[in-house]
Amino acid sequence: MNDDFRKNLDLHESEWRREGKKEPFWGPGAFWFFNVTLPLFIVAIVLSQISKFIYAAVLGY
Repeated sequence: MNDDFRKNLDLHESEWRREGKKEPFWGPGAFWFFNVTLPLFIVAIVLSQISKFIYAAVLGY
């Protein structure tokens, strides 16, 4: 067998552990969720509440 195609696969050791890094607890997409999606969701909720308040103040509800 040709050595170019031989793979060294260890299912019990991740690339993170080999490089001495801590594995991400929440997974690889956690950065986008906690630093982009979640803050935008919170901003959208706050802005909707502010707009409801202004809408009610203008129309007198």
